[in-house]
Amino acid sequence: YKAVATRLIAVFYPSCIKAVTTVEAEAAGEKFRARGTVLVRLGWQILYPDLYKEGGQSKGGSRKKASSEEESQVMPDFQIGEENAHEPRVEKHKTTPPRRFTEATLLALMETAGKAVEDEALKEALKDKGVGTPATRASIIEVLIQRKYIERKRKNLVSTEAGRLLVSLVQDERLKSPELTGDWEFRLKRMERGEYDAAQFMTEVTAYTKEILEGTSTKTIDLKNLGPCPVCSAPIMKGKTGYGCSEWKEGCDFVLWEDTLGTRVTPEMARELLLNKATLLPHPLVVSGKKVFGHLTLGKKGKVGYESKEQVVKSEAGENALGACPVCSSDVVEGKKGYGCLNWRNGCRFVIWKTIAQREIGKDIAVQLLEKGSTEELKGFKSKAGREFSAKLKIEGSEVKFDFA
Repeated sequence: YKAVATRLIAVFYPSCIKAVTTVEAEAAGEKFRARGTVLVRLGWQILYPDLYKEGGQSKGGSRKKASSEEESQVMPDFQIGEENAHEPRVEKHKTTPPRRFTEATLLALMETAGKAVEDEALKEALKDKGVGTPATRASIIEVLIQRKYIERKRKNLVSTEAGRLLVSLVQDERLKSPELTGDWEFRLKRMERGEYDAAQFMTEVTAYTKEILEGTSTKTIDLKNLGPCPVCSAPIMKGKTGYGCSEWKEGCDFVLWEDTLGTRVTPEMARELLLNKATLLPHPLVVSGKKVFGHLTLGKKGKVGYESKEQVVKSEAGENALGACPVCSSDVVEGKKGYGCLNWRNGCRFVIWKTIAQREIGKDIAVQLLEKGSTEELKGFKSKAGREFSAKLKIEGSEVKFDFA
């Protein structure tokens, strides 16, 4: 009640007047700027004494951090062009990180596509450009938690290493922008009302997708600079059998072997390791003679390790399982376009496609592949030129390949 009454009374008080002084100076060729604010008349703010120190200066930590500390200092009188000796000093301060999101604050930002809006009229105008709908926003957060991109820590929502890594690997800034999602949601709502053409929307989405794919395909990894050396920070470059430090002649002996823990480290994986200290996706590894499914990690002083992602997923209806995944031992089941691993949500990408080189792959062939690791010679494959050929199929690592032997 008191807060509402005070706010109502404040409307009838005179304006608050401040004198803002900005000083730009130069010393030894370096430019400096100082700024200070002095309250000339408190006006309506006299009703809020807790906001200010004695003498009318604003407190550093109050008023939602609206003013910086440098703006709250009293400036002396200056004359343009004046020079004077002074004793410089260095003041140390610490910045305060923004508060972590809670489910409530994140849901509020999703309403306005990431824009922090307090004005109710503006919030109403932006509600059609939000991320998701009131019925789906909470489930979007739950999906992110299930996929291990964020996690709950008490009341807060905190990004995981996998989530941060995924964001860092997405090159197109618009694709990571909540404004883009909000704009697409807005267009979909206009379609519902018959105000926007669906064909036009799909044309724009297709063009944008092609733009992203073309940009991705033209980007090549610099094999002479895959990332900083974890030992000396010099560039890491690709060699014949691995990835080594460019300062090896100066004595740095860091090397990431191409064959590490039973998996082939590609340039992309090496870059992920060097920049993010872990691979984005888990891979089939061999540790102490045992098969493990996990992420490669890069520790202190360049020590390569792994983080187990061993989570075997079994089908509730065991009869639907065609066999065990050769990568993570989870069940492989039939899908719409292929026979895939049930552990796909945790990163396992093993799949046997139902159509390979224009030839249909039936359940019997998929079962044979899973049980024996290869098939008998199959006829009916067609090359891109339309020529028929015969070949065996075999599982190699996490991929299904042709065997012409």
